[in-house]
Amino acid sequence: MAQAVGARRRVLLCEGQADGAVFECLILDRRLPPFHVTWPRKEEDIPTTTYGKGGFRSFLQGMPAATSYRDTTALLVVGDADNNPDKSFRELRGQIPAEDGYGVPDHPREATRGSNGIAVAVLMVPWDDEPGCIESVCLQAMYDRWPEERACLETFSDCMRTNGWQNICHRDKMRLRALFCSICEDDPYWGLAQAWNTRNRARNLVPLNHNAFNRIAELLRDFGAVAGES
Repeated sequence: MAQAVGARRRVLLCEGQADGAVFECLILDRRLPPFHVTWPRKEEDIPTTTYGKGGFRSFLQGMPAATSYRDTTALLVVGDADNNPDKSFRELRGQIPAEDGYGVPDHPREATRGSNGIAVAVLMVPWDDEPGCIESVCLQAMYDRWPEERACLETFSDCMRTNGWQNICHRDKMRLRALFCSICEDDPYWGLAQAWNTRNRARNLVPLNHNAFNRIAELLRDFGAVAGES
């Protein structure tokens, strides 16, 4: 996967395995600069018992003591915008421990270097002020790849009244799972984390060259400059 060679100079911290799979494969497929992609988990050399964005604080507090992260110069914190992008951004800022020397950005995609020397930026997914999640971006690409299946999905969603769900992320997660189940007859249990395994890569379930990913890819490509790297 897309890991930095040697020191982990650029770290991308996301909410979980599914998000991490998307970013790792996007970096590889688009030949972007290397990042060490990670998320809060017990298996990490920075242990945490809290998963998702709620585990960001403990992860970041543990980074200085982890030898594998001692050369980190830039950190991109990635979180879902959910239904309320402003609220989600404030929550993400609150997970960044300024008391441990981290810079805390005032705006999405704005890099701030703290006393620990690490440039920190926050990426909201799908984007700064757009509600949704990583599944929302994937769906945009899948709709063009699978138009007949999308038409059936629309009928199904109307019939099951899921289009009226108030939580946008729950709605889009359901839609993406339903598409995967209908496409992958050999194993309808595949989820986003498995979308790019050897078998599914040939299917091109989620085309990462789709323009829905362009903004995110451009940010990852330019992140060194955003973070003030020489």
